[in-house]
Amino acid sequence: MTTRVVHERKVRREIANSNERKRMQSINAGFQSLRLLLPRTGAVDRLSKVPVLCVFCLLPPINQSINQSIYLANCATTKKMNINKTM
Repeated sequence: MTTRVVHERKVRREIANSNERKRMQSINAGFQSLRLLLPRTGAVDRLSKVPVLCVFCLLPPINQSINQSIYLANCATTKKMNINKTM
């Protein structure tokens, strides 16, 4: 392999790693947002991802209310982003 090919592979790998890191940070931020919506209990400091998903899957009425809150928050964020883009 030439030095150029090795360099190109390394650059592509670095880009892929960066994209994966951003994807995981986004997923983790989403789970953190969900955790903040759950009532606090003294027994557990922080729920892992699976219990968080279970709570939201097993509680449809709460889930519907939370979805509405998330939707409204996303709408407000989108409006802010659109306003900033036009300035």
